[in-house]
Amino acid sequence: MSRRARHGKAPDFATKLVTRLLPPPSRHDVLGDLEEEFQHLRRTHGGLRAWLWYWRQTIAFACKLPAAGLAGGLPEDPRREHNVIGNLAADIRFAVRSLLAEPLFAFVVIATLALAIGANTAIFSVVNGVLLSPLDYPEPDRLVRVYQYYSRSGGFESAPTNFDVVSPLDYTDYRDQLSTFQSLAGMGNYGPMGFDLTGEGAPQRISALYVTSDYFDVYGLRPMTGRVFERSEEDGNSRVVILSARLWRSLFESDPEIVGRTMTLDGEAWEIVGVMPAGFVDLVGDDVDVWVPHDMTPGGFNTRGNHYMTVVGRLAPGVTLAEAQQQLTAFDEQLARQYPESNDGRYAWIQPLQEDSVGNADTMLWVLLGSTALVLLIGCVNVANLLIGRGMTRRKELAIRAALGSGRLRLVRQLLTESLLLALIGGVLGVALAAMTTRALLRLAPQSLTLINDISFDSRVLALALATSLLTTAVFGLVPAFRSVGKDLETALREDDRGNSGSRGTNRMRSALVVGEVALALVLLIGAGLMMRSFWLLQTRDIGVDPSNVTTFELRLPEARYDTAQEREGFYQELRRRVAAIPGVDAVGAVQWLPVTGTYNVWGYATADPDSDSGWDHHLANIRVISGDYLDLLGIPLLAGRRFGPDDALGAPFAVYLNEAAVADGWGPGANPLGETIRSGGHDGEIVGIVGNTLLRQRSASPTPKLYFSHTQFAERRWSMFQLLRTSADVPGLMTAIRTQLAEIDPLLVAFNVRTLERAIGVGMADTRFTMVLLVAFGSMAGLLAASVPTACCRTPLGSAAERSAFAWPWAPARKRSSAWC
Repeated sequence: MSRRARHGKAPDFATKLVTRLLPPPSRHDVLGDLEEEFQHLRRTHGGLRAWLWYWRQTIAFACKLPAAGLAGGLPEDPRREHNVIGNLAADIRFAVRSLLAEPLFAFVVIATLALAIGANTAIFSVVNGVLLSPLDYPEPDRLVRVYQYYSRSGGFESAPTNFDVVSPLDYTDYRDQLSTFQSLAGMGNYGPMGFDLTGEGAPQRISALYVTSDYFDVYGLRPMTGRVFERSEEDGNSRVVILSARLWRSLFESDPEIVGRTMTLDGEAWEIVGVMPAGFVDLVGDDVDVWVPHDMTPGGFNTRGNHYMTVVGRLAPGVTLAEAQQQLTAFDEQLARQYPESNDGRYAWIQPLQEDSVGNADTMLWVLLGSTALVLLIGCVNVANLLIGRGMTRRKELAIRAALGSGRLRLVRQLLTESLLLALIGGVLGVALAAMTTRALLRLAPQSLTLINDISFDSRVLALALATSLLTTAVFGLVPAFRSVGKDLETALREDDRGNSGSRGTNRMRSALVVGEVALALVLLIGAGLMMRSFWLLQTRDIGVDPSNVTTFELRLPEARYDTAQEREGFYQELRRRVAAIPGVDAVGAVQWLPVTGTYNVWGYATADPDSDSGWDHHLANIRVISGDYLDLLGIPLLAGRRFGPDDALGAPFAVYLNEAAVADGWGPGANPLGETIRSGGHDGEIVGIVGNTLLRQRSASPTPKLYFSHTQFAERRWSMFQLLRTSADVPGLMTAIRTQLAEIDPLLVAFNVRTLERAIGVGMADTRFTMVLLVAFGSMAGLLAASVPTACCRTPLGSAAERSAFAWPWAPARKRSSAWC
């Protein structure tokens, strides 16, 4: 309560507001009545009660003023009560009757707004879920991803571009010796991991993620039943597993006594120690059925030179991202002095986990959101043009109402009520359309949008839909309403039907709206066309392989049953022999990572360099381990040298192919290094062949260096091999026949990831395809809206038929089309 009210005086600002609101004839009486009642309430109920009452009356006057003022001013009769709610209800009833009288006009406006608002709401729901909403974990701002990178000149002050994953021994040093992190977890996602599950019906493949014991602590989550892993279980011998809620429900029917039971994975018994809650999404490990403890025993794969671990962490309380980066850089310099051979020039880089999970998708999403904003603007312009045209046909009606006493603002309010009703109906239908469209977006979205599976219509999305509906009312309703009740309204009464053409200014405005709408539509159509052209060029470029009629599936040989290199190589040779005998199969091969699907195994290799202190010149290359007819199957040419043969057996000197890019990188373009020795993977090998280039990804600017090794000589490593087979045409029951042959060799193995090579390569184009499809959809929508624009910008008179319909399409029959529609 103000000091003025405590001294028995009415609120000064409220009094001035009432004075400004009331017309002079009734101002003195009303202020006197207010003052008298205020003093009475102050004496009987206290100053606070009187002060609140006075403000309530002021607000009431402010609300009642438009209803009375739009009708021609407050009446002098103080007994008349001005009911805002009643007037609004009357406006709505009139608007409904008016729109029902012209159903085609109402349908087109509502459909236009529903499409525009629905597109905006759908895309914003994705932007909100992926970019704006925080991660659904406790204190998500402290979650980070840790990379390593190589630099000859010391640590970077800005983000590096040559990111690499972390070596296991560096990870354990970070975890055990630094106070930077509250918890730090590693994931051994060295390629697609999984198990063949048996003993629970037909054998099936389930996905698995190898994690360290701190993994669930990083995310701040606990199993809904059971426990997490312990540090002692990182020894490689523990057979314990944590289930996802999905697998627990589907396979074990939500058994509440599941903890302590065993399941058979790759022929071994594993104890179930916990079940994670539903909805847990790992931003790095993707969709996982089970989690198992990762083997952190030093030696073997766990060396400082083998970088294969994905590392996520939770910063310690009070530690900022910049402080954590400085501490890690200083610690990396210490490791470089301690282990110069493996860590010299190696540095860690920290990145917020949400930013890392989004990657480059933020640019794509903002572009799409901007495109939908253009669609909404085009829709608003279209509807504004319709409303202006409809207003011109109603000028005589509005003039008659004005002559009967309706003020101009009263007429504006009525027209705005109609616009608001149209916008709200369009908004409701737009939200319903967005809800249906979002499901299609989920199916179409690329894997890079990991967080898109969490999108929902929360309060922020619904608030945007409401705000968009109200904004469109202001954009497309306000100007047409004022135009319809302009200063020349009284002239409408003197015009006959043939002369009701509207003012020159109105026609100029409608012409400008049409030009603007077409220009905006062209922007979207040109953008969609450029995206389609880029996509087509990427699809038709030479990628170095021929993926047509090639089917691929994956096999993983369990260590328990295939422990030696001879057993693994013997299995693959027998499988190749059996599959090649299937009618319609022309060639069979295998590779540890499919071509043109991205980087995976990157090894260093060294060529002889007498001028170097060490005698070797070091390079990097992608590694592919192949077997069978891999090169011929994919059409990769052998440009020089020989093929792998029986002499390249296990234990024999290593043989290696280089692609042209590797030759150019190590010896220079056009060189012939056949017979020379290179060192890679801990072995010295002889270059026996030079093969053609293949792209790393379909969008790669140029080929990257690649080395090819024979699986026969590298079978001591437990590769998960992709099998490829080329057929002359569609072979009915091909995978059934392959599974039959596989079951005869080992009935416990499961063939998984069955797909065509074209589809596997196309996954890398999913984000481009996603953007292209949506831009084409938005461009088509904009083109449709622009094509249906009521081009009443023509300066020919409006005929009586147009006045009755207030609407006509450009493609309407000539006998129904007004001369005002071009």
